[in-house]
Amino acid sequence: MPPSDAHLPLLIHGATIHSPALLGKRDLLLAGGRIVAIGESIEPGRGFQCRRIDAGGMIACPGLVDSLVHISGGGGEGGFATRTRALRWEDAVRAGVTTLIGALGTDDVTRSHATCSHRHGHCARTD
Repeated sequence: MPPSDAHLPLLIHGATIHSPALLGKRDLLLAGGRIVAIGESIEPGRGFQCRRIDAGGMIACPGLVDSLVHISGGGGEGGFATRTRALRWEDAVRAGVTTLIGALGTDDVTRSHATCSHRHGHCARTD
């Protein structure tokens, strides 16, 4: 696709859609960074230019929100050896999670909001 086409709407054809309920095989039309239509068969009108992807056999679902994530790792009440490793953002994205809400857990001595923020760049305090 030429770089000049990147601004065009995107028609994703024939994906199995979970939103989060199973909608079945559908088409998605995206424009301006948003889903503007979901339908059994979207046929753009004459003269409507868009990029197209054949998604037959693929699954499409919205980015998922994980509302309780120990971003800097879990455990630790029994000492350093009982801690679990920190979350890698790549692991979350591969699982379809695009939004994380971080929690420190019980070990707030060796973990802090600052380590959460430093590790992932964006972490809001709620206390």
